[in-house]
Amino acid sequence: MHQPGGTVTPVIASRAVRQALLPSVLAFLVAGCPPAPVPDSGLPEVDAGTDAGPSDAGRPPRDAGTPDAGFLAAPIESWCALRALAECGRDLRCGRLSQAGFSGCVLTRTNIAACDQTALQRGVRELRSQYLEAEAVSCLNGFGADSCEELPLPCSTVFTGLTSPDAGCLGPTDCNGSGFCDLYDGTCPHTCRAWTAPGQPCDGFTRRCDPFNGSCDLNDAGTPVCQPKKNDGDPCQRYDACGDRSSCVENVCTTRQADPGQPCATRGSFPFCREEYFCRQAAPVNGVRPPGTCERKSGLGGTCTGPGSCLPSLRCSTLLTTGTCLVKAALREGCINYDDCEDGLFCDVTTQRCEGLPDAGGDCSFERTGYRCSPGNACAFSGTSDDRCVAWKTVGQDCGYGAECLSNDCEFVTLPDAGFGGRCNASCSQRADGGL
Repeated sequence: MHQPGGTVTPVIASRAVRQALLPSVLAFLVAGCPPAPVPDSGLPEVDAGTDAGPSDAGRPPRDAGTPDAGFLAAPIESWCALRALAECGRDLRCGRLSQAGFSGCVLTRTNIAACDQTALQRGVRELRSQYLEAEAVSCLNGFGADSCEELPLPCSTVFTGLTSPDAGCLGPTDCNGSGFCDLYDGTCPHTCRAWTAPGQPCDGFTRRCDPFNGSCDLNDAGTPVCQPKKNDGDPCQRYDACGDRSSCVENVCTTRQADPGQPCATRGSFPFCREEYFCRQAAPVNGVRPPGTCERKSGLGGTCTGPGSCLPSLRCSTLLTTGTCLVKAALREGCINYDDCEDGLFCDVTTQRCEGLPDAGGDCSFERTGYRCSPGNACAFSGTSDDRCVAWKTVGQDCGYGAECLSNDCEFVTLPDAGFGGRCNASCSQRADGGL
């Protein structure tokens, strides 16, 4: 196996290099080894944006890639691997990941918890869902040129659910617009549940209202029931009573997120700005800040004033005073904030340097790494501060929760000694009969 520090070419490299890389990555997913190195096309240009005009505003990111750098096809059999390549390529492009961490990024993003290839592929084969390859190609290419944070718009339409309520489903993409896949029903396959009818009790979990046409709020008797969709400005009582894009703030439905240039913090701290933007507000009046406007955060080389003032893929060179927006810190480089380091690293508070996430047996306590471990491992919670990383487990091994298992399925059963504990089970998509 190649060590994690080996050279791996990002997805935004030339088509020839990317085509050489893909078979290696696909083999890596099967064999569990990092891909073999391929001819190096050089480090990607960091596409985090630079300043123009006001020093804290930044300007839109530069165009990424070259004319031949896009994906041309995306067969369903390779969807999870291709998406991992695209997502990790974006992390390279945006400066939050180095080539040394590329193989670990791919491993993490093709784990069944992140992308259940078997469930998606079976869903298409068994006519539970439809896969739109043209949308998939647009989605993948969106990671190479669009926002460093937001999901490319075509990604939301790659899969179309075909399964009606009360039929079996293997994942969220299987059910049609009449309901949702209940992944916590304890059955395999799971069941597509219909949206709860207007006027009927709802809980937002197993009894959900149609997110496009309704909301779950209290009736006159104080019971949560599905009601017609509320609009911004309508009265409300429950935080989640206003549909999928608004929240109940001070008993009024308020948009959660404002677009660039729109008003923000008009009611309390709502609406928030999108991740790449901040709410520019005037000085407080009598201790209260007035509403502001969403403006873009500083890009690479721009002026910043501590955490949160640069684009999310960057870091600020200072903690409190005026500084400069930089790419994330590499291994053993200095850091001053928990999110200053590249993906796959953490800021060691004892040395103020970026270190690799711990392997099996390493300390993954919240104070140390925030419950994070190196790719191929999960943090086993001890109930104390002595939390340790464990290697992903196979079917039949003891587990505490799903993320410890390669299958992401930890089933609690009666053990041979009559005790009660968790055992890794095959994922539903790997063992279901399809419900046919």
